[in-house]
Amino acid sequence: MKILLYIAALLCGICLPCPLLGDDFLLVVGEPGEATYEAPFESSAQIWRSHFSTDPSYRFHLIGRDRPATRPDREALKEYLENADIHSTETLWIVLHGHGTFDEKVTSFNLRGKDVTLEEFHEWLKPLAKRPLVFINSSASSSQFLTKLAGPNRIIITATQTTGEENYSYFGQYLASALQAQEADLDGDGSLSLLEAFLHASRSVEAHYKNENRMTTEHAILDDNADGKGTPVDFFKGIHAIQKPKTAASIDGQKAASLLLSRSEDEKNLTSQQRESRVALEKKIQELRQKRSQIGDQSYYTQLEKIALQLAEIYHQPKEEDHE
Repeated sequence: MKILLYIAALLCGICLPCPLLGDDFLLVVGEPGEATYEAPFESSAQIWRSHFSTDPSYRFHLIGRDRPATRPDREALKEYLENADIHSTETLWIVLHGHGTFDEKVTSFNLRGKDVTLEEFHEWLKPLAKRPLVFINSSASSSQFLTKLAGPNRIIITATQTTGEENYSYFGQYLASALQAQEADLDGDGSLSLLEAFLHASRSVEAHYKNENRMTTEHAILDDNADGKGTPVDFFKGIHAIQKPKTAASIDGQKAASLLLSRSEDEKNLTSQQRESRVALEKKIQELRQKRSQIGDQSYYTQLEKIALQLAEIYHQPKEEDHE
């Protein structure tokens, strides 16, 4: 049955994700400012912390919730990035949860004490240019972070599509809650990909404003094709992108679909060799999809079925102990 479900998922255009091992995860929680935001900031931080600090697949680090602060958050953030392993092939995750501002010149994320600017992040991340990076800024006026930080091996998500979207952003709260929401697993495979979390949070934001009969003042975007344009939720049907920016060589979402925030038991049981085999086969599927209009549906589905069966065999093989 699992094999049939896997084949069905592939035929529907779903890219099943690959687990992570040994990633660094940095959560930066900003200054709430008003008492109104203290509780939601703390609640979201607790969700991130409980989810990732107990997962051996991540080395979790938190900046911004120690009371009282032992040193300036900006100083702690700079030191963390300066000490990050520039040669590592594991992903560095950076999640900013809080308020953001744009004063017509400078885009900033609000920390306790001195804020951190987009330009500072850009400089601090330069030495890490070759390392895989997931950077999520869930604050208002955050869109320029995507434009400035996009690049190869990077997935950038911002809560807003323009700097003019300056009202408080709810995207961060819904992104955190996606970690605990069964319905966020959009393809029903028991795992939660970064793409699924992004889509679930974006649609939850839309529902929030609709329920309050308010105009939506934030539109999250995702970039993982390095063009710095970003793709909003309405470019997706289910978890499959049906549109792409006109100037993009490839669609956004493919890399985000391959990174997991939580894993099913089947995913956990895969060996390193099986994961590598699956990545290679899924790359073939991506290449095949790009040629679909040229080769026609009959050839497309015939070739896709062959690859899908090879992928299904990976899950059907007896599992051996992974000593890595």
